[in-house]
Amino acid sequence: MTTKRSFKLCNDGKGITLIGEVLIDKIHDGLTKSVKVLCGGSPANIAINLVNLGISNVKFHGAIGNDDYGKLILNKFNENSILTNSINITKYPTSVVEINKTTNTPIPNFIRGADYHITLTEEMVFDIKRSNIVHFSYWPLSNEPAKSMILEVIEIAKASRTIIGFDPNYHSELTTEQSITIEEIKEVISKVDIIKPSIDDSQRIFGKGYAIEEYLDMYVKLGAKLVVMTLGEQGLIASYQGKTYKLGTYAKDIVDATGAGDAFWSGMYAAILNNESLEDILKSGNICSAYNLSYIGGDSNLPSYITLKEKYKIGE
Repeated sequence: MTTKRSFKLCNDGKGITLIGEVLIDKIHDGLTKSVKVLCGGSPANIAINLVNLGISNVKFHGAIGNDDYGKLILNKFNENSILTNSINITKYPTSVVEINKTTNTPIPNFIRGADYHITLTEEMVFDIKRSNIVHFSYWPLSNEPAKSMILEVIEIAKASRTIIGFDPNYHSELTTEQSITIEEIKEVISKVDIIKPSIDDSQRIFGKGYAIEEYLDMYVKLGAKLVVMTLGEQGLIASYQGKTYKLGTYAKDIVDATGAGDAFWSGMYAAILNNESLEDILKSGNICSAYNLSYIGGDSNLPSYITLKEKYKIGE
């Protein structure tokens, strides 16, 4: 990879707003018969990761229950100096995802409650307009009222020239009568700036039987500007401004794959917010993912961005 082009920011400052699922990951270890209970949910993991990496002005909007799991989540956010006043405490139980510890893509069991009970607020609109980036995943698009909220967020972000990042982590198990359809997912993709699908995501959205490069081209043709497809042990393939880039993995000691994708997003966003080159944006995602893979769960307590870059010799 030789490109030094950067992914330009439109707004002043270095803020990011993350919207969507915050929940509890219960990770079962089949060997020890133990269960690890962690704060989870992709946008929540990214928010915490970014603070650990040293990014300031991280905003999060989500929903939890008024229960012990909800209190655990609030404590985790407070420990990481992330404001919790934009987390809606609902009458519904905090959502839970049960996962078996694995070095492959986790197969989750979803126990949903509060996570999609998010509505558009004046504070959220303010944060979006003042941020460089807004990020969300498929989760809030799978049920109301969060679905309508995200569709409004997209239009607000576009009007404000705020970069839109979308994790298309589509699972049929999440679908409801109010879910966004596959065709509507494609319409969302056409409006976003950054998308990071896996092969599994791509097969769920476009069907099986295509080559990796064909999936990549499908996202590009829909209109996404920066497309990064993570390929596990094969690293990644990306497309930006008509060019394709490939990068190997930095991962060596793989303990558990839970949260590796969230760590990738975190490293990528940290580099974008620091106005780094596309090459270092992709490398930064890779090193954060590699670090996360050596821990159980998405709560890997990433070190500072500078420490990680020195460890993996990025930007030299």
